[in-house]
Amino acid sequence: MLSAMVRFGSGIIAARLIEPESFGVFSAVSVFITSIELLSLAGLNTTFLRTKEISSSTRDAIITATWIFAACGTLILGTSGGFLARLAGHPEAEIWVRLAAPVLFLKVLASFSNASLLRDLEFGKVAAVDAASVLIGPALVTCLLAASGARTEALFGGYYAQHVSNALALIALRPPGLPRLCSTQSLRSIVGEGLALLLAQAGFQVAQRVDYWIIGRLLGAQQLGLYNRAFTVMEVPAGIVTKSMETVYLPVASRVTDPRERRLALSVSISITLIALGPIALALSVSAPVLVKVMLGPRWAGAAIPLSILVLAIPFRAVCKAPNSLTLSAGLTRELQILTWGYAVVVAIAAWVGCQFGVNAASLGGFLATCAYGTASCLLASTHLKMPVADLILAARKGVPINLVAGASGVGLSTMLGSLGLSELPQLILFGIGYPVILLSVLLFFPNALIHPELRSHLQKLPKIGRLARAATSRIDSISPRFARLLMERWGATPRI
Repeated sequence: MLSAMVRFGSGIIAARLIEPESFGVFSAVSVFITSIELLSLAGLNTTFLRTKEISSSTRDAIITATWIFAACGTLILGTSGGFLARLAGHPEAEIWVRLAAPVLFLKVLASFSNASLLRDLEFGKVAAVDAASVLIGPALVTCLLAASGARTEALFGGYYAQHVSNALALIALRPPGLPRLCSTQSLRSIVGEGLALLLAQAGFQVAQRVDYWIIGRLLGAQQLGLYNRAFTVMEVPAGIVTKSMETVYLPVASRVTDPRERRLALSVSISITLIALGPIALALSVSAPVLVKVMLGPRWAGAAIPLSILVLAIPFRAVCKAPNSLTLSAGLTRELQILTWGYAVVVAIAAWVGCQFGVNAASLGGFLATCAYGTASCLLASTHLKMPVADLILAARKGVPINLVAGASGVGLSTMLGSLGLSELPQLILFGIGYPVILLSVLLFFPNALIHPELRSHLQKLPKIGRLARAATSRIDSISPRFARLLMERWGATPRI
């Protein structure tokens, strides 16, 4: 969460200093850098994470394969920099593609260190490294270079500083070691499994970036820059959830074999995601025009409509992570390949059709494609777990009441503030205060109507949430015993006062 907020804040500062065209160039070129990086990972880190028991020969094979693919990816990126820059439509960015080669080598080696830490459930160390690297890259390097007059150079400099510092820290915490002698059979088996996973990951990566390439080629760097900023703002709340699930869910899901526990995990994760992110998405959508003017400045006004559309996809973008982790941990790689590549095709078609009508229509196409992908991910996982579709619909329905209230509250409050004739900043401040107050007030007096009692009972069993709840109620006790009693009675708990 800290890294997401720092990235968001530094992005706002950079947007104030750098024009949309430079963001468009960076987005178009980074599509190909991240694609080569994904090919170089070859699915080995995911293979390491999802394998229940790792023998010494398997570990040696993964380490050796990581070194081999790191060297190959570095060679490809270093020698094809000019071609990739021209393919992106910006041949002047060739130098930045070539500079990405040594960075890629470090990132691929660090992927083994990252997977090793996650496998040992060292989530705190990974999170700390991620937050520190974001502070160094986007927050420090990008902003300092942009303040000194750099534009595209500032964006690439911050990007490389972030990933180099992240890779070096991970390697220092968990050194991957040097390539080791291993049997050809073990190496072939690991690489084969990794490449199968790579096909699934590559489909998702293409889906995440193909719209950038299409919009950049058809509408130009300026429109791509607007789309990129809207997409980046949308990724902040979605990224907090998706990053947590990507980091935690797969290694944990790989160790849970009871079908009932896996079905419960799917149901609860869908409900929680829709309840937590739905109101945030609706608030961002309603306040998008004011938000863009206040945070990014008037030259980014064209990003308001794309942002108001794209943020509505936040719940669907996040809800797919849990079912995909369950599907992947069960070994259903081929099914996930079909799903992700189907998503990529739908995104490409939606972006191309949308570009015929402008960036706003392209944003609508991306929203619809993400909704379809999130739904299909849940259906695939429920089919594997033999979970009736009716139960899946019931899990999703648990998030409907609070989102209906959130939507009505957001639209009503925004309309009222707009009619008062206030400037953008007071509107945004009052909306930021009033919206959560309205939601919490309704939630306090109608908890059973907004959050299903069965879901609350599951939440109370989670240790961390239980500790947070006890800490919150004890703090309330010290402030207002009467309010604490009312709160606990409303939520079906026995008052401790």
